[in-house]
Amino acid sequence: MVYLVVLEKSDTGFGAYLPDLPGCIAVGDTLEETKELITEAVSLHIDRMREIGLPVASCSSLWFVFEMEPNVDTET
Repeated sequence: MVYLVVLEKSDTGFGAYLPDLPGCIAVGDTLEETKELITEAVSLHIDRMREIGLPVASCSSLWFVFEMEPNVDTET
């Protein structure tokens, strides 16, 4: 399965969550640590859902990257 993972920088490190797996989150001091922790969290989360008989949602999130040009003063 493929899921969208959202990674966010904070003042103290990074956070991660999956919109399609509510409650599956991870936080870490570094981006690499957070990626490792969310990978483990997803596996545990899905295993637990299956264990208690809950359906495991497939990815329904859509995404795109929006880039804005820097605000440039064109008057000289």
